[in-house]
Amino acid sequence: MSWGITLASASPRRREIVSAICNPVSVSDSRGDEPRPADGESPIAYATRAAAAKLGDMPCEGSDGYIVGADTVVALDGRIFGKPSTDEEARWMLRQLRDRRHEVTTGVAVMDTRSGRVRTGGETSSVLTRDYSDESIEAYIASGEPFDKAGGYAAQDEEFGPVVRVEGCYLNVVGLPLCLLETLMAGFGRRLELRPPRAIPYYDRCEGCKLAGVGRE
Repeated sequence: MSWGITLASASPRRREIVSAICNPVSVSDSRGDEPRPADGESPIAYATRAAAAKLGDMPCEGSDGYIVGADTVVALDGRIFGKPSTDEEARWMLRQLRDRRHEVTTGVAVMDTRSGRVRTGGETSSVLTRDYSDESIEAYIASGEPFDKAGGYAAQDEEFGPVVRVEGCYLNVVGLPLCLLETLMAGFGRRLELRPPRAIPYYDRCEGCKLAGVGRE
């Protein structure tokens, strides 16, 4: 029996990553409300809860399919950074993260549309940013790029180039760790079919990739 995946996300970066999946994939904007972190909530607990919330009222079309929600957060010294909504918020976040090592966590939630069961998990990577200037921050804010990104930056942005090193899953930092999605799908007894490594976006930037399918051509 054929089955497919619906990605509940408006993120162009997540949509780019799912292009690496050979299984039938569709994309739809999430209808769920994005919650705020609770007092004392860990980054991974919050990201996972927010990912599950994105499943929201997504339509369950067909009798055999899966809906995937994801949410990415940045954390510095345990403090969670979401997406900035103003220039001042973006400026503050980028200054706080400058020349610092911090963590990026993506929570992923997968719903089996037939049974309603949900499996969740989180992936965390360590990121070191460069000592970018205030002038670079202002130019980046003026470009409008920070406002749909956790922490106000994209690791893969070649013009701003904020990141020196990523330790762990690079796709996690971009917004969707395929290694985690693969594990969650295996929990439903499903195999995620992946394209060859050269066709996986940003795969060449991922050190020690945990994808089971890597190496297949």
